[in-house]
Amino acid sequence: MDINSVVDLFRLDLLPEDLVHTQWREGYFNEDLEISAELELHLDSGNTADLLLFLSRDFFLRVQTSTRWPDIVQAGFDFKKTLYLIHYLLCKGVSRVEEEQCRTYGLLASRVYFSFLAIPEGGSFLIYQSNLYQKCLRLLQCGSLLKVPEVQSPLKGRGRGSRQSSDDVQSPLSPRNPLPTHEMNSLRRLLVDSALDLVKVLLISEIGREGDAVPLTVEALSNIATQETMRPDMLSHGVIEPSSTSLAMNAFCGLLTLCSEKHGEVQETVRLIMRYTLEALVMGFRKEAKALPSTHLHAVRDVFTDFVHHVCLTAGHAAHEGIFILLQHLCMCAPDRAEFRTKLVESTVILILKLPRSFLFKACSIIVIMSCHDKASVRLFSVEVLGRILSTFQVAFSNDKPEEKEYKLYKLLFAAMLARIQDLSALVRSRAMSRLVSYLKESSGNEGCKYLVSELFVEPYVDKSVQEAAKQKFKNFNDIAKALQSGETLTDVYIPCAQSIMHELSEFCDDHKVMVRKAALQFVLQILYLNVKFMDTRLLAEIGAHCRDEAVLVRKMMVQEFTDLLLMYPSHHQLLRQWTLDIVPSIFDTEVTVVEKVLESFERAILDNMVKESQIQHFRHQLPWIIMNQISHLQLRKAFLKACSMWKEEKLRSRMIILTLKSHIGMGKPHNESAWVTLMCLAEFMSIKDPGFVLEFYHDEIYGVPNVSTYISQLVMEVLWLTWRQLPSNDKSSLAYELNTDLLLFKVPVPLISRAVDIRYGLHVSGKEGSDVENPPDWAVDLIKKCEESIFETLILNSEQIQDEEAMKRFVITLGNVCLYYPRLVGSRTTNQLLHMLSTPQEEVGDFWQGSCGVELKAGLVVTLGKIGLQNESFAKKLIDILSNILSLTKESALKNNIIICLADLCIRHTSLGDELLPDMCVCLKDTLQPVRQNTLKLLIQLVQEDYIKMRDNLTFHFLSMLNDEDYTIVTMTRVFFVDTVLRKKGNCFTTSFIASILHFNGYEYRSTKVSLTQREKEVFDVSGPVNQEKRRNIYRFMLSHSSDEDRFTISGHLIIEICNGVLDGKIKLDESGQDVLRDCLYVMDCDEIHITDNKDTEDDDDAPADEEDACELVLNFAHKKLFSELVKKRLIETDIPILSKLKRKLVSMHLPLATDVTRVLKTMVKDYKIDPADLKDPQLIRELNRKSSSSNSSDVSSDEDTN
Repeated sequence: MDINSVVDLFRLDLLPEDLVHTQWREGYFNEDLEISAELELHLDSGNTADLLLFLSRDFFLRVQTSTRWPDIVQAGFDFKKTLYLIHYLLCKGVSRVEEEQCRTYGLLASRVYFSFLAIPEGGSFLIYQSNLYQKCLRLLQCGSLLKVPEVQSPLKGRGRGSRQSSDDVQSPLSPRNPLPTHEMNSLRRLLVDSALDLVKVLLISEIGREGDAVPLTVEALSNIATQETMRPDMLSHGVIEPSSTSLAMNAFCGLLTLCSEKHGEVQETVRLIMRYTLEALVMGFRKEAKALPSTHLHAVRDVFTDFVHHVCLTAGHAAHEGIFILLQHLCMCAPDRAEFRTKLVESTVILILKLPRSFLFKACSIIVIMSCHDKASVRLFSVEVLGRILSTFQVAFSNDKPEEKEYKLYKLLFAAMLARIQDLSALVRSRAMSRLVSYLKESSGNEGCKYLVSELFVEPYVDKSVQEAAKQKFKNFNDIAKALQSGETLTDVYIPCAQSIMHELSEFCDDHKVMVRKAALQFVLQILYLNVKFMDTRLLAEIGAHCRDEAVLVRKMMVQEFTDLLLMYPSHHQLLRQWTLDIVPSIFDTEVTVVEKVLESFERAILDNMVKESQIQHFRHQLPWIIMNQISHLQLRKAFLKACSMWKEEKLRSRMIILTLKSHIGMGKPHNESAWVTLMCLAEFMSIKDPGFVLEFYHDEIYGVPNVSTYISQLVMEVLWLTWRQLPSNDKSSLAYELNTDLLLFKVPVPLISRAVDIRYGLHVSGKEGSDVENPPDWAVDLIKKCEESIFETLILNSEQIQDEEAMKRFVITLGNVCLYYPRLVGSRTTNQLLHMLSTPQEEVGDFWQGSCGVELKAGLVVTLGKIGLQNESFAKKLIDILSNILSLTKESALKNNIIICLADLCIRHTSLGDELLPDMCVCLKDTLQPVRQNTLKLLIQLVQEDYIKMRDNLTFHFLSMLNDEDYTIVTMTRVFFVDTVLRKKGNCFTTSFIASILHFNGYEYRSTKVSLTQREKEVFDVSGPVNQEKRRNIYRFMLSHSSDEDRFTISGHLIIEICNGVLDGKIKLDESGQDVLRDCLYVMDCDEIHITDNKDTEDDDDAPADEEDACELVLNFAHKKLFSELVKKRLIETDIPILSKLKRKLVSMHLPLATDVTRVLKTMVKDYKIDPADLKDPQLIRELNRKSSSSNSSDVSSDEDTN
């Protein structure tokens, strides 16, 4: 059957000739086609589908026989009526795509039209009609009908407050109900065959020369490629070829076919393809893609990423520009949401690394240039891409040297990343540093990385110290980016030296952004891993201080990374000491997660490396004993005790820790002391089943042995005290007898007396029920009697000064420890005599001894009298008076510390004495001796934390004054105390006491703000006057920086009403002290810390929302801030500015320079809150502000002119 016969079967004779010709001439723009009812009935009832299929196949066969359109027309083929029929079926198929017959006829008509286009020389017959071709392509894109719409539950995967109708997830081309299976199968076959016919046309013909054919084809095929469900690796196995089963494969094949000169300029075609490739790569990050399965979106990204590689291979050099533009737009389209950004980064990196090596330098240069873009989100995306490429790219090596061009690219990537650590955006800074840290950690698996790291951080310092090595400072990397953008060839890549990098990082370690601090510290630690020469005492102290950082995230990281560094360099003594100073006390952190990290670090550094003496092989096995030695000498045993209390006994037993410790015990062994320290701490929380070795060591090495180490003796006695219960009965009896004898003969050294008495008492009451205070044992009666007799005998023999104070100390200390258990045995004559010895009055009193005592003996008297005072409140009151007097007179550190500890113990035992004790203890916060100040602060903090004393205003002010202490440890303790204790209990603490603090620190007494202080307190805590102005301001800044926006708003209101208005009302006199109060008030109102955060200049939007719920919360927070800002602005206009205006006029009339400060505050308010002077009600103030604004502007202009 020939084609003319087939056409006759369509009954096209029923079409009007004039209409057919008009449509052909006008380009088939009219879509409201009319055909006769007879013809429509014939098409619907006949075998139209078979005839259309026959026509398409016949015409494609004619292509093989080199048939041309003139030949076909000459044979009598009525192409105009056939085109009219095709137009009619296409219009019907597009408009009624949900109906199977219309859809099928439309797709078959498109196949016929594609076959027409395959026949050459159709131009003179106007075979190519843009409108027809566009409708064919549109029908090819109805693959969305093959997808079953997934209606997402409104309760799952959506943000708060979201609502979703069933229409939200319907594609505009999708039917209300999914197609039946047989219709879907039929449609899929038709679409695949139609796309295959289009590919044939593109392969055979030069349709690309037809005006808009290429743009229409690229758009359609790109959309078709994203519609079909496909495997992510569909294009990764070889050549892209036409397929009889895959719609997407045919689409990609068609796109590649267009990359040929016969379809026009290849470079322009590739640019067009890359435009739609960009849309496919970012499709999953747009709102309209939410209804699509994530697996489908992931597959689309992967396949299109592979497709770029195929375009590059097909188009060659002509693909460069299009791909480079694609990379630029990927950077510009980077999504804000971190999850989406990570996925796009992954696709971009894969895309770049799959490019031929000849493309690679230019492609990476594009990302390097974009890393200097003005927009922070673009720089952030570029940094992440550069970081991934840097970690993945493998440089080729030859004879242990890197290939020059590749290594230059590698250095360029590193230099670009390094430059971004100086970025204005905190988020970009932190991300650049984090990526570089990850890169350095993975250096062992990358030859290029190892070579670069060695060249930068190791080789320059092999034969030189860090100070002697050549220095290269940071330069402006934007100059390099500009050179790349202009096409200049880089001869070399400049990278600053390691010293400059360390210097830059040390500044960022104190950045106000948590993530920047964290990343900078990680970077510094990573460089220390690479080269130990950078590790000095100053640097270790600086980074170690961040173990007490205000941010939990930083503290956790520091514990982990600092321990890793120690385990890498276990023999570095400075590092080990700093680790002990900073990590060990962190076990007392208020955050549970930090404590868990510290505990884990203890296990890694101490328990995991603790082996028997015979098994020591390398220095890491020495580490536990050196750490324990440091813990002991730095007085950090309480910290290790807490760790021991948290370890499970089963874990310690499973490690056979006691057997390990026993192997190191022995006077001649190097780790004897550390072993006893460890054993003492563990014994407090785990039972030692066979402590016979402890008693044996006591008998062999301590008891009766001359010149034995006092410290070792103390440790052994502590362990014996903790383990005597597990001793056999006969050993207990012999030990009790030995202790009795030594105590009565005062042979026990002073440091051991306390534990000796404790053990003796424990052995006595072991197995007994009830208390024997009313019926004390003979050993206690005899011992106290012996102590009293010895004390008085010594005093009689030494009328003016005691010669053997060591013996006297033993009598006194022994008496004090026994009276803890049997207080009624001590006579009043003895206690009064001891009080008199401590007070040393100028006048002779009764029968008391009138001589003088040394400092050490007085320290012992304080201990003993304190223990007596714990049992008797009236005696405690007498003791407090004496101790207060001594505190004001003595300059001895040991005596002062004993007194402070005694006062703290009395405060705990007799809570009613707290107010009486507090002033004397607080005065010691300003002692000239640092140990006294630190010990006092620590004890006062403990008393507050345990609720033995209350944080009233005077104590709050005393604590705040410690922020100006010259010792960094004391300042840090104070800051941590306020942040972790005070503000957690009472968040508005600073708000309620801020006005009082200004008056207090300036020594201005006014109404209810008057704080009751002793004369001594006023003297030592005085920070009034111009000399101490900066100290006061430091306190104000701390208080404001730890206040919320609402609290700052309240504080500023109080400043206006109580101080500024107080000056106007005459309640605050403008004498010298009053002027200082007003000056501080105006400083606070103008400082950065009091500004509402909404009005501060922000660098960029660092914190992108992670999901819809976060985005919703971000919107609410933004609305709240805006509303709050308007409230602040309203109060400024109605209250604050009018009062300040009146205050200024008063100060001007009094000729006081403070008027200038008021003017500065007014200008700041108007500028920061964008207040229109016209909104103010004070005409004079409006004129002044306008005049100052104009003069300021003119001065700016003149300065600009001078500059030019």
